[in-house]
Formats: sequence, structure tokens, C-alpha cells
Amino acid sequence: MKLNKHITLLVASMLAAIAPHQALAEIAVGIAGPLSGNVALNGEQQDLGAQRAILDLNEAGGLLGEQVTIVSVDDACDVDQAIAAANQLVAAKVNVVIGHLCSRTSIAASEVYDAAGIIMISPASTNPAVTERGLPGVFRTIGRDDDQAAVAATFIMTNFQDRQIALLHDGDTYGKGLVEGVKAELNAAGKSEALFSAFEADQESYADTIEEVSAAGADVVYAVSNAVNDAALLTRQLKEKLPNATMISADAMAVDDRAVAALLVFDPPGSVLKIDCRMNTANSKVFKLNITLLIPTDAEILAERIAGAI
Repeated sequence: MKLNKHITLLVASMLAAIAPHQALAEIAVGIAGPLSGNVALNGEQQDLGAQRAILDLNEAGGLLGEQVTIVSVDDACDVDQAIAAANQLVAAKVNVVIGHLCSRTSIAASEVYDAAGIIMISPASTNPAVTERGLPGVFRTIGRDDDQAAVAATFIMTNFQDRQIALLHDGDTYGKGLVEGVKAELNAAGKSEALFSAFEADQESYADTIEEVSAAGADVVYAVSNAVNDAALLTRQLKEKLPNATMISADAMAVDDRAVAALLVFDPPGSVLKIDCRMNTANSKVFKLNITLLIPTDAEILAERIAGAI
């Protein structure tokens, strides 16, 4: 995630807006996200990006004549831990929070920040409920799952209308909400899925899920999980069982800092990784960016590259 520019500008503008109304003896920024658990890879990116942005800000002279301090907390993408982490940041008297990353933790923690009058800016939470509850201090610098669902459904209808579709999610607020959105869009367009199912995250084997896909006769799989490793392992095992199947995933796997929606497609016949991002420009006009990256045909190498991608 390319967070530096966004976070620097957002922190500066938000704190500058606060400054006329209250004296800031110390400017503190909280960074909240999963630094442990199966989403730690994404959380580390967020944490490092935010810390780099604040370091750049301080090296340029700080903000309002003061150096900005950082308080980093781990929410493990867990609701209870996120609430505890939010209370920790409130106790530390931070002025603004960069985070959280997982939608479910952003939704839970935002209630704590709202009660304390602290601004929260999520660079990664895409569930519409994050910003639809009317909390005045809650913002995001990423698109919404209803946008992603429309893009994914259009892509599927355009490229795979005559094939059997399996829709899979990990039960998380993000994954379940996005896949339900794709299902609704497909159904509205007259396309019924062959399978709609949830899988348990962070497993060593997804054989049962893949057996469901095979039994349903599906040869296109749209699967969403917060954890990169889940999708990578599912892709590898799907390739082993159904070598001609196409695997599609979403923004947790491939994100641009301007993306409103992203599709990650592993299509064995073409042996390419395709990223289709719907981009949002500064003047709010939307355009599409299509990127095709050549990759090895071996599914094991693909899984390793996806799992190790930063």
C-alpha cells in the first residue's frame, strides 16, 4: 500500500484544522492495525507506510512547529482487541488515528474514537458500514465494496457469462460483504451462481471447499479473504484439483493507492495475472486501468509470489 502521500497530507490537514480550536502541547498520531495474526502482512505494510510518512513530515520540519510522535498498536484484525487498542490510543491522547485495516475492526474501534472526539482515517477498510453510520470523524482513503462488487460482477458477466461461477468468502465482514455484493449484482444481471459458500480462514488445506466447487461443476471461482495466504493456498490447491479453473480475487490481494476496486485473476490458459483497477482521480472522474503481468505457469511459484508480495 502506497500510504505516504495520502497520510502526510491527511494528517497535516486534519491536525491543522484542529489547531485553531485547541492548543497542541504534543502532536501524536496513532497507527492501528493487525501486526499479528493471518493479516499481519497487510498490517505491517500499513504501519510501515504510516511511519515513513510521519518521518518524512518530521524531517521537513514537523507540523505547526512541532515534531509528530507515533503510537502504534496491534489489533490482530480482532474486534475485541481492536476495541482495547482503540482505548489504548484514547488513553495516549492521540490527535488522529491511521487505521484500522480490517473492516470489522474499523467499525468497532470507530465507536470508541467517536466518543472521544478523535479522528480516524482508514486506508484499507472497504465495507460500506465504515462510513455509512454518520460518525463525523471517520474517514477512509480507499473505495467501497459496493463499487468493487459492481466491477467484479461486470467483469464476470463480460468474460465468463457462459461458465459456472462459485462464490466463496471467509466469513469476515469484508469478505462476506463483498461476495454477497457480487452475488446480488450477478443475480440482478440474470446470472445465478453454481455455489455460494463460506470457508474457514487460516487452514492448511481447503480440500473440502474445493470439493464443493468441483461437485457444483464450477470452473470460475470468485473467492475473497482478508489473508493473502488463504487466497494463495486456495489458488494452488484449486489448480491441483481443477487445472482449467479460473480464480478471481479482490483488493486484499492487489491494491493501488488510488484504486476503488481491484480484480486479481489467475487464468491458467493464459498463464497471466491480471489486475483490473477502477481508479478515482482527483476530480472524481472514474476510469479503468488494466495491467497484465506475465507470471510462471507453475501454481506453486504463483502462490509463493502472491503470498510474499508486498
